[in-house]
Amino acid sequence: MDELRLEAYENSQIYKQKVKIGTIHLDPSKESRPRRVVPTRPTRSWTSRLVPGPADSTVQ
Repeated sequence: MDELRLEAYENSQIYKQKVKIGTIHLDPSKESRPRRVVPTRPTRSWTSRLVPGPADSTVQ
């Protein structure tokens, strides 16, 4: 039973090392992609599209 446990532990360590190496190589490509900016709170231009206000209305 102890042999199986040690073998499983060794396999998990090998797997973790391979995953760590793989993620290190992927990080530069993630950083090179532009990220989309999402507003954290409603802005005037964003809310004007939802609810037309007096500035947007042309009918008097």
